[in-house]
Amino acid sequence: MWLVSLDRLPTRNNLAYKGMDMPSIRCPLCDNFVETCDHVFDSCEFASYVRAGVSNWLQIVLLALHGPAELLHLVDTMQISMEKKRVVEAIVFCGCWSIWKFRNDKVFNKGKQRKEYIIDNIIVYSYLWLSNRTKKKYMSLVEWLSIPLSFV
Repeated sequence: MWLVSLDRLPTRNNLAYKGMDMPSIRCPLCDNFVETCDHVFDSCEFASYVRAGVSNWLQIVLLALHGPAELLHLVDTMQISMEKKRVVEAIVFCGCWSIWKFRNDKVFNKGKQRKEYIIDNIIVYSYLWLSNRTKKKYMSLVEWLSIPLSFV
């Protein structure tokens, strides 16, 4: 997320700006717009699909904004406890990581992953990350699936 906030990920636009010969600077996920960090993680139709799935799972609204930095600012301004904000933030981080991983799989492995599994991956990765970093409370994966914001 640090690289995303600095716009330092090797997106096609950034690589072309640095002088690399790119066959196309279009987003490999939607093939409609220039691939920038803001596009990949916010305005791309694939990012919208992920955001809708995560919003549905969490039962909160994660709006389409102008990039990941504004999404994290939205999380910071939510009217929920600081612990719940940290859980949502971790889920957002896992979502961004999963989108980038999916994008790289499509570019370098000819897209062997299936789009339908990305929400499941975000749920499992965020559960594993939080359950291994938090000593306060144990929560089963079944509880995490049904009530993730009670993980505080």
